[in-house]
Amino acid sequence: MALRDGCRKRILIVDDENVLAENLGVYFTNAGATVAIAHTGEEAVAAADRFNPECVVADCNLPGIDGIETLRRIMERHPAALAVLITGRTDQVIREARALGIRNILIKPFPLVELCRCMCGPQAPAGTPCEKERKAESPVTPLAW
Repeated sequence: MALRDGCRKRILIVDDENVLAENLGVYFTNAGATVAIAHTGEEAVAAADRFNPECVVADCNLPGIDGIETLRRIMERHPAALAVLITGRTDQVIREARALGIRNILIKPFPLVELCRCMCGPQAPAGTPCEKERKAESPVTPLAW
């Protein structure tokens, strides 16, 4: 199985929860993506310069600089990269992220299909792990903030 053309295939995952970061890394590696993992914002900024990601998936609550600041710094240097913020918090975090231009925000816990939609558009590609997740989920209406 492979991600279809048009999906982001160079993914930087930034999360201090090692299990979540590793699981996402394995999932997208198995789907054909090239994945780099960082566990702090500072590591992520340095990794982005070496890795040149097409997509950066960052948890909001990171040690050191938070996920929003991490994404801001990476997007400054890599404006073509898609930014996805993962958070367990809501209102204030969402307002702050939106003010910086971050449009892809996932609230924990989130179905994996929503992350696929951020990377590949509203229709997860047929025959991929993302497409499998889409079929397994009940219809989900994307949140509009």
